[in-house]
Amino acid sequence: MVSDLPRGVRGGRFTFRDEMTRGAFRSFTHDRRFEDRGGVTLMVDEIDFRSPLGPLGRLFDCLFLTGYMRRLPKKRCEAIKREAEAVAQRRQISLPAG
Repeated sequence: MVSDLPRGVRGGRFTFRDEMTRGAFRSFTHDRRFEDRGGVTLMVDEIDFRSPLGPLGRLFDCLFLTGYMRRLPKKRCEAIKREAEAVAQRRQISLPAG
């Protein structure tokens, strides 16, 4: 897996990509985009993958991997959101009163 950090920062948007150079998949890319939406950050994951073994790999993708690949970023996004909110909460608590 190769990471391209950062891929770019443009107009309130930050993106980066992970791309498999060798491994279990025929191809695999994972683009992440963070956008400023008026003080709120929108995080978007785009994953493109292909399993090896031609038609058998495509069948495996349809039956198993597509659903898994949809759930995985959602779980990670939820974890990142919880951590970001916890950090923001700690910073607010530690601010001096007044």
